[in-house]
Amino acid sequence: MIIYNKLVRDRIPEIIFKQKKKPFFRKIEDKKEIIRLLEEKLLEEFEEFKKEKNAEELADLLEVIFSIGKYLGFSQAHLLKVMREKGQKRGRFNDGLFLESVDEGSLPNG
Repeated sequence: MIIYNKLVRDRIPEIIFKQKKKPFFRKIEDKKEIIRLLEEKLLEEFEEFKKEKNAEELADLLEVIFSIGKYLGFSQAHLLKVMREKGQKRGRFNDGLFLESVDEGSLPNG
């Protein structure tokens, strides 16, 4: 028997049954516990992305992020809207800018 003790996608038990194996699972009802488990899953998926760096792993990250948003009351559309608005206001991460320091002194006039 292999022990996993982790949150899995909704169809995983069905997939395991089709492999003629017997999964043992429980449905998490507590919202705080689900969010905690999704946070763990986010870290797990991020580690997989760091190794693979492909579209599937990025999609897994989005799936987990959107699930966390759902449990916090944010739709995918809302999250994407906030992302667009913040991108317009503060910019995106497209230019590879790395802030090393800021001189707190004032700039000379003119």
